Amino acid sequence: MAIRYDPAIPINPLGSRGPAAASPVVVGSQVKARKTDKNASVAEVITARQIRAGRALLGWTQDELAKAAKIGRATLARIEADMTNPGADTLKAIRAALMANGVRLFDDSDGIGEGARMAKPDDADA
Repeated sequence: MAIRYDPAIPINPLGSRGPAAASPVVVGSQVKARKTDKNASVAEVITARQIRAGRALLGWTQDELAKAAKIGRATLARIEADMTNPGADTLKAIRAALMANGVRLFDDSDGIGEGARMAKPDDADA
């Protein structure tokens, strides 16, 4: 399930994205996420499956990925379980942490499906 932007999803009065926030907007099999950066591209989309796969490729626990992304472990657990509607900055931090450690993420643009793999030594900067 891809996580994408939808400015129509309200934030609860306390500013958190907890139970008081509206449930994610489902379009087909994709969830839209709130995001403050309106110039964000499709390249910033990351799915819960990609996060779990990337973490597994690195052999990391949720604590290790959360620390690398500078987010809370509970937040990461909710994102991986598709139980929250994360902001763009959170998704960007997770994606950056995975990619900085050699994980490459692929979308479904080729029709095969989204995925994750470790970078080959010659594409470490890709």
